[in-house]
Amino acid sequence: MPASLLPQLAVTVTVGCHRIKRCKFLIETTNLGLAKISDKIGFGAYPHFSKSFKEKTKVSPKHYQKITRNA
Repeated sequence: MPASLLPQLAVTVTVGCHRIKRCKFLIETTNLGLAKISDKIGFGAYPHFSKSFKEKTKVSPKHYQKITRNA
């Protein structure tokens, strides 16, 4: 990878992590549906949100919602 792309990659990773943290917060503190949260955070398509969430957290957003609401 060219060194000139490293700063862009760092920003992309940081933004992705921030989005997931924001999603987790909304799942934990609101009754919004997952599609609404996905849209609110700016993921666009729910499947993209679901895949990104699972890659970062190792659980699906639906499972995360279930375990945090039953806690």
